[in-house]
Amino acid sequence: MWYALFTLLVPVAAAQTPAENKVDFAALGKAFVAEHCPPKTSAPCAQEEVLSANFVQLTLGPFDLQIPHSMLANKAGIDNLRNIALALSLQVNEWVRWQGAQTAFDLDMLMAVPGWMAHWKPINEAQIKKAKSRDLLDIMAASDSERAAMKTIETLCDDGEKLALRIPEGRQLQVILAPARLDFMRWIGYGGLVDETSKANNWFDDAAQWTQCWLGWKLVLALEYASWEGFDPTFKASQPMKKVGDGIMAQHVVQQATYGLLRACRPTVPESRYDSALAMLMTIDACGEINTIEGAGGVSASGGKTKPYSKFVPGGNPKGGTLPGRSARGLSVITESRWRKGHGADGFSAPIKNGQVEGLKAAKGLDKVDPVATFVMRQEDNSGKHIVRAPFFGPHADEQEYPPGEYLVDYAEFYRAYKAAFFHWLEHTGIDSKSHAAQWSELMRALPTIGDKLDFDGLVAQVYGLPISAKDGSTDSLEWRFLRSISKAK
Repeated sequence: MWYALFTLLVPVAAAQTPAENKVDFAALGKAFVAEHCPPKTSAPCAQEEVLSANFVQLTLGPFDLQIPHSMLANKAGIDNLRNIALALSLQVNEWVRWQGAQTAFDLDMLMAVPGWMAHWKPINEAQIKKAKSRDLLDIMAASDSERAAMKTIETLCDDGEKLALRIPEGRQLQVILAPARLDFMRWIGYGGLVDETSKANNWFDDAAQWTQCWLGWKLVLALEYASWEGFDPTFKASQPMKKVGDGIMAQHVVQQATYGLLRACRPTVPESRYDSALAMLMTIDACGEINTIEGAGGVSASGGKTKPYSKFVPGGNPKGGTLPGRSARGLSVITESRWRKGHGADGFSAPIKNGQVEGLKAAKGLDKVDPVATFVMRQEDNSGKHIVRAPFFGPHADEQEYPPGEYLVDYAEFYRAYKAAFFHWLEHTGIDSKSHAAQWSELMRALPTIGDKLDFDGLVAQVYGLPISAKDGSTDSLEWRFLRSISKAK
């Protein structure tokens, strides 16, 4: 298939030479060992030893959250953890709902988890060591009803009779939180010291911009963006997520944890160009909006042949390419770009509809203009004009050409909103308002059936009785029904 592998490198201030950006991963790994392994260790200690000595554990449904002791030591860290945990709890509820497995949880049980989290207070290293285990239920003194609620949720997420999307063998997705940029980069360095596969997958200079990586089947999440002021060889500079906007950190964790969960539940299923859209949709459903900065943002399966942050975008050179670096000014305003209006609270319906209006005006006088399928791309300074047209899904999307380089950043932002809007429409409206929830659940439950003989496009056609897209609007398809529905939205 003619997929263009398109790597989004953000945040970067400007293009720099490889020599300026050279990352000493071995030194980062050695610093990690010195901090987390027993003194005078001749070789790096095992990952489980690191986690056991320096991290506490919180089980949230399918997630095994690993939290550094330092995050529990002050109010800011506790507040961040509480926001993350509450968002992941909502994610788990949506994950169950997506699969049509509503449960008979009573109100007391549903309130037990946030009630327990509301009472978390800072705790020091000595107090952590005194607890009977490193489970946060023991460290933060949960009641019997709170423990029961957490166990019930975990059991449900392993129930093969109720959920088709679950991690094989009753495992969980281990998510390791790295509060600071330096913490995250040291994890990458350490991972390469103990595992050659992690070294091959992660020891790239581009990792200085990443916000997540795989170490085996462990997902390490950075809780800060890289500095928007350029490459920092010490990794002490950063762009805090709270400066981008309220709730961004929780949205980031839900988005990337969902992407990772989709991979963990289907370890043998090829990565789809739509996985990132599902992760965005889940973030909207769980958090109410999504305004994260994707860039190096998709997580691919552990051991894959491509870099972990590659994305599938329709059209273009089959050999792939790299987006041009964004200026610091461009990054500072991107979260309020026209394609992010409303931050997805409406499923990005408004920006896509506004794009249709702008596209129609710009295409006046041109031949064969489809009023619902035409959009205008602009350069970073909002100058210029380049027209793109649907389809953006299905096999015909790969026949499209990329816009010129100066329009690619806007195109990436447009495609981000467009794919999320499509799946939001499919989940919440669909082609039959009376059965849209049931069809969506059928689609989600069938995701593990994707394989050599059935791809995602084929699965969608099987569930909805229509192809996901077509060459144009003359053939009935889901993409054109979506476009027409958006054009009629108020």
